[in-house]
Amino acid sequence: MGKTEKSENENWHKVGKVSDFRDSEVKIVAYEDKKAMLIRYEGKLYAYGSKCTHYGERLERGTLIKNLLVCPCHNAQFNIFDGSVYLPPAFDDLPVYDIKMEGEYIYIKGPNKREIKVPENLSNETYVIIGSGAAGVSCAINLRKGGFEGRVVIITEEDSLPYDRTNLSKNYISGGLEDKYVYIKSEDFYKKLKIDFLFNHKVVEINIERKLIVCAHGAQISYDKLLIATGGIPRTPQIPGVDKIGFFLLRSLSDAQAIKKYIENKKKIVLIGSGFISLEVASFLSEKDYEVHIVTTSEIPFKRVFGEDIGNFIKEQHIKRGVNFHNGEIKEIVGDSHIKGVVLEEGAKVEADAVIAGIGVVPAVDFLEGTGLLEGNAVPVDEMLQSRIQDIFAAGDIALVPDYHTGETRRIEHWVEAERQGQHVAKTMMGKVLPYREVPFFWTEQYDINIKYVGYSPNFDMIVYRGKISKEGFIAGFYEDNRLKAAVGVNSDRDITLIYEFIKADLDITPPELKNNDIDLKELYMKKLNLS
Repeated sequence: MGKTEKSENENWHKVGKVSDFRDSEVKIVAYEDKKAMLIRYEGKLYAYGSKCTHYGERLERGTLIKNLLVCPCHNAQFNIFDGSVYLPPAFDDLPVYDIKMEGEYIYIKGPNKREIKVPENLSNETYVIIGSGAAGVSCAINLRKGGFEGRVVIITEEDSLPYDRTNLSKNYISGGLEDKYVYIKSEDFYKKLKIDFLFNHKVVEINIERKLIVCAHGAQISYDKLLIATGGIPRTPQIPGVDKIGFFLLRSLSDAQAIKKYIENKKKIVLIGSGFISLEVASFLSEKDYEVHIVTTSEIPFKRVFGEDIGNFIKEQHIKRGVNFHNGEIKEIVGDSHIKGVVLEEGAKVEADAVIAGIGVVPAVDFLEGTGLLEGNAVPVDEMLQSRIQDIFAAGDIALVPDYHTGETRRIEHWVEAERQGQHVAKTMMGKVLPYREVPFFWTEQYDINIKYVGYSPNFDMIVYRGKISKEGFIAGFYEDNRLKAAVGVNSDRDITLIYEFIKADLDITPPELKNNDIDLKELYMKKLNLS
């Protein structure tokens, strides 16, 4: 890149003319050997760092919806008025550039990173978070971003800093990602924000009257407000042989580290289950030339969530890469002390060096028995994400949340949903009265297919397609009683982002509108929004 002309103040860089930018346009400008992002919105210019603070995706590829810029990768949202994070999975605000005009020319200076200010001396008020997963760490960080000046304590059974669990079943387990890139934030980050951790602490009791948490080894922690975000415990299949060396569950970082080390010089892997975890592991291991077998009771993966046609499409992508599917159950895992294979229910044997089970989780709520917090195996909360008991909140896999858009309750085991609930709880804990109305969102990556799902529709009665089912990209809308409740997009970042906004704003897309590729969804969204 060539040098850019500077104004009289050497820190200012000329990056273009006002006339170079159309309204609602996101554009990258270069200065020296750097890049910045300029946005013109309602006649005013804003300048920020050009990459998403989550995983560095180029934001000019995103979608600008009113004053929110949505990352095309994992749906993080930023407020363009100040660069702040509006919705996770990003936590850090965008670097901000000062901007000025000299005649028709635009000059920028910076960037400046926004610092989270924490007082030197904290108050005695203590907010405790049980669980260091997506919801817990999101709540802790957002308490500090929101200006909470008391103690923030995270209690966790694990021995490591919070990590991004979504990476474990993808390129981490196949050796494509180093440990240091798995952690959400560094130790120094938490120290700077004065977020305290109690590692290797298993909570066994909550004394609600005394506002006291009791841990297995006797430690007791008092709280003023409490978030329970303990996540899930992976199910262990009831199969003879799960005690042999080479059998694994995949939930925690330590699980993934053990699998990664064990299979390093192995070649034959059996996966139990055909959910997101198993198929993500299959996609990354098969690309590393492992021989992968999937044993599942579901002949068509994701049939209940995506329908038969999309389920078959996903299955075909795996079969093309050499993944072997076996419909049924495993009768026995065989071998001496180490796994040598599995015996299927019809008697056939599949050789294996390792068996990895991914058959879902159960909410980690055993310690809540008798507290009055539970309904079945979940913690019901109100629209503020507060439980039935004052000053106790729940988020993530264990929370039974009212769905504003359907009138039902939902409990969803997805990373971004948990992060957004954690962000919301932080606001509620600090006294903001805001109902939680976010739309569920999750993604999965398998080979060259990026799949994103928005909304909530466990009982759809019609699927409407926008485009043909193929890797080139399509959308499927899930309708109930002729109203769009959810959608899945395959390699269709922009359209699935817009459908998310339709659902969130309670704006319907009729089946003919969704099906018609000649209708631009952003134009349709703005038209319906202005009429609502």
